[in-house]
Amino acid sequence: MQIIVKGKNLDITPQMHALAERKVGRLARHAPSIILIEVEFTTEHTRSAIDREIVRVNVELPRASFHAEERAADAHVALDTVVDKLLDQIDELHSRRRTKVRGRTPAERLVAEETVPTAEEYGAVPSPLPDEISSEHDGHPGTE
Repeated sequence: MQIIVKGKNLDITPQMHALAERKVGRLARHAPSIILIEVEFTTEHTRSAIDREIVRVNVELPRASFHAEERAADAHVALDTVVDKLLDQIDELHSRRRTKVRGRTPAERLVAEETVPTAEEYGAVPSPLPDEISSEHDGHPGTE
């Protein structure tokens, strides 16, 4: 796994670099097949100091890629929130893949089997006799 930390409009300190590597390293526990993680810190000069720091993270897996962005007053808070968003995305991908591969869970199978009526519940449906069919077409049921 390769981690790239870069800054736009600010210099990345060794402490920020170490923090970013440690925080995004949590993602590797949930998806060990991560190829590349790009972390970009940006500072924008806005009137409001609430959304001045922006953190963007891209995660590349063999068959998927994820992106998350967060704005906050502090880059550390934005980084924590971005990592949480990415963890949710990765967990959702894994649960979706598990559902496709395994089908229903045992509890869902049990509920599905209980809701489907069996042949005994329907009972035997008698087939109409030939004379009943012809009488129905005459328009006078039961008369011959």
